[in-house]
Amino acid sequence: MKPAEFYMRDRAMHPPGYTPVYKTSVPRSPRQPMLTLQQTMSEMTGPSFGHDDLGALDNDLTMNFQHTGMPVGQRIIVHGRVADVRSFLSGPRRTIESVVTLTVIDTLKGAPSPTVLFRVPNGQV
Repeated sequence: MKPAEFYMRDRAMHPPGYTPVYKTSVPRSPRQPMLTLQQTMSEMTGPSFGHDDLGALDNDLTMNFQHTGMPVGQRIIVHGRVADVRSFLSGPRRTIESVVTLTVIDTLKGAPSPTVLFRVPNGQV
């Protein structure tokens, strides 16, 4: 199989970069002529992806490559008000963690209870 080559763009199709009538093109236009570089081997022999390479779940990263059970990821999405924040030292390395209590105002995904608790790493004691 012959490696695919990169086809140079036809520069005559595009307007010139330096057009003194348009004042903004003067400082932005190139001062030196453009260089043409040879392709490297990786550009000619690298992977090429087509539409057939996409799977049914490639648009959902939580389900993609999931073999058993529910995906690990978002289970609920809520809008609410912070009711309480408690920080404490945790674990053998004595890292600071915070537990945030959220009063749910609106549910966008899932079926949470009226209050939601979640743990936030780091914080202040």
